Amino acid sequence: MPSLLIQTSAACDAEQAEALTAAASKTVSEVMGKPEAYVMVSLQQEQTMRFGGSTAPAALLTLRSIGLPDDRASVAAALTTMVAEATGTPPERIFCVLDDIARTHWAMGGKTFG
Repeated sequence: MPSLLIQTSAACDAEQAEALTAAASKTVSEVMGKPEAYVMVSLQQEQTMRFGGSTAPAALLTLRSIGLPDDRASVAAALTTMVAEATGTPPERIFCVLDDIARTHWAMGGKTFG
């Protein structure tokens, strides 16, 4: 059950938000090797963000899942590239947190996975 939260200072209209979340869902599915039917993406846009003393465009990506690929660098790179292209945010201003969640700490429909 991969879940990606995209927090960005960028503003997206409805069409851009739809395109970004669709691209994010597909990217997460591909890098995690999971069916897209199990992927959740949430977008929080127009967030007030300050990094390095600057309010220049920035983003924070948080990917949570039960199990993460061993090559986490390629996961971070794929997500960063996708968000940079979709929002125009420079890659060096995009943080990516990869959080491996224990099966007993993840639930769907009121039931944990372990």
